[in-house]
Amino acid sequence: MNFPSRRHPSADIPDPEVRSFLRRRAEEVGVDLPPMGRTPRTWWGPWRAVPGPAPELPSRMPAFVGTLVRRSWAVMLAAIAVRLADYIGSVLISWAMGNLLDAGLERGLGPHLVGPSLMFLAVVALMAVGDGLGQTTDTTLWLSAQMGAIRSISHRLSRNGRAVRRDMPSGDIVTALLTDADHLGAAFGWCPDVVAAVVSTALVCVLMLTTSTPLGLLVIIGLPVVVIALTFLVGPLQRRQAVAREEQGRLTTISTDAVSGLRVLRGIGGEDVFTATYREQSARVRDAGITVASTSALLTMLRQSVPMLFTVVVIGYGAVLTFDGTITAGQMVSFFGYTTFLRNPINVATNVIQEFTRAWVGVRKMTRILQVPPLVDDSRAHTAAGLDPADLGDADLTDARTGVTVHPGRMTALVSADPDASAGVATRLGRVDDAEEVLAAGRDLRTVPLEQVRRGVFLSGAESQLYSGTLREEVQGALARARPARGVTELVQREVIEAATRAEGVLFHPEPDEADARLLAALEVADAHDVLDSLPGGLDGVVAEKGRNLSGGQRQRVALARAVAADAPVLIADEPTSAVDSHTEARIARKLAEARRGRTTVVVTASPLVLEHCEEVVLLDADGRELARGTHEDLSLAAARGDEAARAYRAVVGREAGEA
Repeated sequence: MNFPSRRHPSADIPDPEVRSFLRRRAEEVGVDLPPMGRTPRTWWGPWRAVPGPAPELPSRMPAFVGTLVRRSWAVMLAAIAVRLADYIGSVLISWAMGNLLDAGLERGLGPHLVGPSLMFLAVVALMAVGDGLGQTTDTTLWLSAQMGAIRSISHRLSRNGRAVRRDMPSGDIVTALLTDADHLGAAFGWCPDVVAAVVSTALVCVLMLTTSTPLGLLVIIGLPVVVIALTFLVGPLQRRQAVAREEQGRLTTISTDAVSGLRVLRGIGGEDVFTATYREQSARVRDAGITVASTSALLTMLRQSVPMLFTVVVIGYGAVLTFDGTITAGQMVSFFGYTTFLRNPINVATNVIQEFTRAWVGVRKMTRILQVPPLVDDSRAHTAAGLDPADLGDADLTDARTGVTVHPGRMTALVSADPDASAGVATRLGRVDDAEEVLAAGRDLRTVPLEQVRRGVFLSGAESQLYSGTLREEVQGALARARPARGVTELVQREVIEAATRAEGVLFHPEPDEADARLLAALEVADAHDVLDSLPGGLDGVVAEKGRNLSGGQRQRVALARAVAADAPVLIADEPTSAVDSHTEARIARKLAEARRGRTTVVVTASPLVLEHCEEVVLLDADGRELARGTHEDLSLAAARGDEAARAYRAVVGREAGEA
């Protein structure tokens, strides 16, 4: 693609390194960067993104919406003022045109037309200003509501994701963040139009009544009747949209679950079952969408036809009054303009019905996410009697439910014939649910501030959670630096380059960090050097969302590297090597034992390649209670001597190793 340019396309990017990087990348892929106008360095307050942390929105629907309104009051007022200028200008242009026409018909051409002409031009200028700024203010208002809701819910999910996923399907969560938040933003975007429509309609009524009382009364009485008639469709539309929303959420859940478990589905031959389930649910979504479409189509038809019929009635009656000499030709032209304009308030009413209905259905879903109580909180914590995170590495950790204790300074493995039992003990030791008691040196961890527990205990789950970003950010995890804000020019040019390359992983310029040596060491422990080689740019290479540009084993090793790099006093890893081959697993186990020597490390595994590097192995029964404890070698020798618990251990480990 080629773009004519009158100025250098990257001149508006303040960082010279970024400018140079984008130019070089554009030359490498053979694409011309598009010319861009200069992006304002500063924006008027209401047009700026809301700074600071994510808002804490209430979980009740009215308060949820009310809080968003209060947060965006400045841009709301600006949008209302701009829309008022646009709508009032649309009304006054008909009035000014009628006055200009009457002045010309009565006295012909002459200086007397200067005043009406200037008035006409002033109204046109008012409309131009209102219409020109309207798009900016509407978009800002839309995004302030949409992103405010998304940021609040995302922040809640980051802290309370386990509880929300337990109570709600993943499809509902995804749809709430994508579709429902967008409908809420659209509803906010229509609010200034509602105010402007009401004020401008009142102005039209005043102008009409002062010109012709009968004609004005026809409009004043007829318009509310039309709007009220349209509102009868609100109830059916809302009910049908709620049903469609539920069905869409279920379909999204099926899709996301299938993507997450695609390898498992293929392994067990479950593609046909998934296809049948997806086809059935897709048919339900289609039927619900058709039901919504019938009501929506009727509303759209009435929105187009009723105003036209209303205009015909008003103009017909106005023509009669003109022929009778009751009103002038200019006034008749003004009335025609007024009636044509009144289609706008009717359109606003029908659009508001649709958008507010969708938004209300979406708000119900979004507040449901916020209503899910957290699994952990600081309600029992004693801040004054906090526990230093380093002290957790020197304390015995005990799962109160099973009585299993992990001793400090050792690499301990939890083994069970039921993997859920050992994983359950490990996750409880990481304090993921305050319904369960965990003791650290005899002290209930629920009395320790959660922030201190999280800094002292790092829990790496069985699922490798990766996010879109550089490899450096993936390994740094919560310690990653916030990315600098990017201007419009840079975002557009990055999009052009990415579209030309059709690849992710090439759009970040190097950002060396003083902690890179630690990150590289963590990647070495996780035996993830191949990830560095496979991503263009090494640590600056981009990992796609959910790590889809990496293999399953690479994703797991990057997640393990992140856990190692955190250097927490206590590390709990659930099946950290389940997706790698035996040679890689042996290397990882050896390196992990060396890197964590002298610190508390808990590993959930049944692999003998890992167990032989653990200083202590705990065999658990199906309920998670301890059956035997010792080193891998001790338990293996005890099994040979006929010890019943040790023989159970050998059976679990032998099955993992593929022995008969």
